[in-house]
Amino acid sequence: MITWEPWDQSVECKEYLLDNILSGRWDFYLHQWADSIREWGKPILIRWGHEMNGTWYPWDGVHNGSDPALYVETFRYIVNLFRERKCAHVFWVWSPEMVLHLPRAGRPHDYTLYYPGDSFVDWIGFDGYNFGTVPGKKDPWRSFDEIFGEAYQRMTQIAPTKPIMIAEFACGEGGGSKPQWILETFKSIRNYPHIKAWIWFNILKEAEWIVDSSPETLSAFRQSVRNSYFNESK
Repeated sequence: MITWEPWDQSVECKEYLLDNILSGRWDFYLHQWADSIREWGKPILIRWGHEMNGTWYPWDGVHNGSDPALYVETFRYIVNLFRERKCAHVFWVWSPEMVLHLPRAGRPHDYTLYYPGDSFVDWIGFDGYNFGTVPGKKDPWRSFDEIFGEAYQRMTQIAPTKPIMIAEFACGEGGGSKPQWILETFKSIRNYPHIKAWIWFNILKEAEWIVDSSPETLSAFRQSVRNSYFNESK
């Protein structure tokens, strides 16, 4: 899976705003991507413009007139461009953010307003973190259910046929027991049958998200992922 971010690492960059993409300004670049992926010929998931309901990327609603419809139009535009280039083996991932302090109703933060529709989405992805006491973050220590449960229920009603992935998740060190959080999380995932994939955000960034931040954490992770639920063919 490729997470495709249209920016130059500057939140305020103007070059890749959604209007510019829709105007055709970047069509040549998009055609190059589509043609290269078609020639490569293997199945690939593309997670384009993730966390669009946040405030920290130039493709989010806040930086595009607080209009979720503009994101929907752009997502569809890119999917259609790839289809026109005969990229039959590309699977599209739509992936909002589950940060607690973002409102869940009304634009620009209600993630459901950004859903491009079943015809343009192959996978629904959720991003969410247990920040705990990470400096500068407003979220408390939260369980997997508290982070993702509400979004799971909403999206399985809106798009009941779509598989779900947890496209980014991890746990910080402060505010509780990270090993215990991991053990409980991987038990909880088994209660969500639409979740067919997950990706641990194994990076040192705002927090020590890595699975080997301590011997106890690594042991809990290894114990959890060995469960047959995560290894059997389905």
